[in-house]
Amino acid sequence: MKLPALVAFLVLWLCAGCGKVGDPRPPSIRVPAGIADLKVQQDQHTIVLTWTNPARYGDGSRATDLSAVRILRNGNMVFSGKVGGPGMEQTQSLDVSDLVGTTAVYTIEIDTLRNKVSAPSNPVSISIVETPGIISKPQGIMDQHKILLDWQPPDVGPSFANVYFVQRTDGAFAPQQVNGTHFEDTAVEEGKDKTYSYIVTAARGGTPPVPGPPSSPIVVRAEDTTKPAVPTGLQTPVVAGNGAILRWDLNTEADWAGYWVWRSDNPNTGFTKLNSVILTTTSFTDEGYRPGFYYAVSAVDMDGNPSQMSPPVSVP
Repeated sequence: MKLPALVAFLVLWLCAGCGKVGDPRPPSIRVPAGIADLKVQQDQHTIVLTWTNPARYGDGSRATDLSAVRILRNGNMVFSGKVGGPGMEQTQSLDVSDLVGTTAVYTIEIDTLRNKVSAPSNPVSISIVETPGIISKPQGIMDQHKILLDWQPPDVGPSFANVYFVQRTDGAFAPQQVNGTHFEDTAVEEGKDKTYSYIVTAARGGTPPVPGPPSSPIVVRAEDTTKPAVPTGLQTPVVAGNGAILRWDLNTEADWAGYWVWRSDNPNTGFTKLNSVILTTTSFTDEGYRPGFYYAVSAVDMDGNPSQMSPPVSVP
C-alpha cells in the first residue's frame, strides 16, 4: 500500500472509534421523596409525631444528604431539627398545652444539604383535649393468690378519667386497659421477700385514649396477710341426741382453708377453740354442750390468716 493511502486509512480507522461529544447536561436536582406515613397522637399535653424518613430521592436514587426536618402546623413551621437516617423511623414531641380545645393539621418536610425540600407529607389532623390528672389513693395487697390494686379517680379533672391503664414495671405484660378503679394480677409468685411494682394512668376515652400523667410506682409485697371474711349464716344450734349441731354458710375466698369453732359461757369473752384440726365443712357437733353456751366460728386461709369470729349464737 502506498504511503498516502496508508495515512488515509489510519485516519479513518482512528476516527471510527471516536464518539460525538454531546451537549452539556444540567446537574441532577435531587429532591427527597415526600413522607407518606405521618401519624400523630396526644400524650398528656404533648403530641407525638411519628414518621419514616425518605430512603430515596424523587428520581428513585438513594438519598444520601438529608439534613433537616421541618414540622408545620396549619401551614406554619413550628419545629426544625436534625433528621435521622434515610428510611429510619423518627419521632418528635411538641408541647400543645396552649392549644387545648383546638384542632390542628400537621405536615412534615425534609430538607437536604443543598436546600432541596421535599413535598409536604400526608396531612394529619388532631383535636387537642384536656386530660385527667394523677390517680388518687392507690393501694395494693396480696390476697387469694393474686395482687389486688385499687385507686380513686384523679383529684384534678376526674370527669375526664374514662379509662385507666395498668402496667407492671417489670414488663411482665403489656399495659392493660380497665374501665373501673380495680385491677387483679394473677401472674404473681407469692412470697414475703417478693415485691411487684405497678403504674396506673388515668386516660380520657377515645380512639385512641389520651393519657394523663402516670402515678408513682405502687409497690406491693407478695405476702398474703389479708384476713378472710367473717363467716356468715351461723344458725342457732339444733340440739340432737348426741349434742348441739351448728351450721353456717361457706366462705367464697379462693384461698379459704377451713374453720375454727369457738365456745364460751359468756357472749363477750372467754371463748375457747373446740376443734384441734381445721374444719373443712360448714357444720360441727358439740357433744359437750349445755344450755347457756355461746358458739362462734372463724375462718382461716391457706396462709394461716384467721378471720374475726362471727357474732355468737347460744343454745336454747
